[in-house]
Amino acid sequence: MKYTRSIWTFTPESRKKIGHPAPFPEELVYRLIKFYSYQDNIVLDMFAGSGTVGVVAKKLGRKFILIDNCKEYCKIAEDRLGNTIPLERRKA
Repeated sequence: MKYTRSIWTFTPESRKKIGHPAPFPEELVYRLIKFYSYQDNIVLDMFAGSGTVGVVAKKLGRKFILIDNCKEYCKIAEDRLGNTIPLERRKA
């Protein structure tokens, strides 16, 4: 129900933690992917940056395509994705 409210409030991501000057909060991406897609759908992010969309999509069981023209950001995204465990594989 909280996803349907007209105002969403998020804690910003730390640029130092991620290594990108403007990282999206994972909670924002989580809500949008959860609201507008189903498991096994493909999520496209044409300006992938630090890969937050891919990280959240992977956690939620979505397939994803990430595109960015900066090799440094592609490396950051690749490293983050390598450390991401899908939600269904996490131990409770």
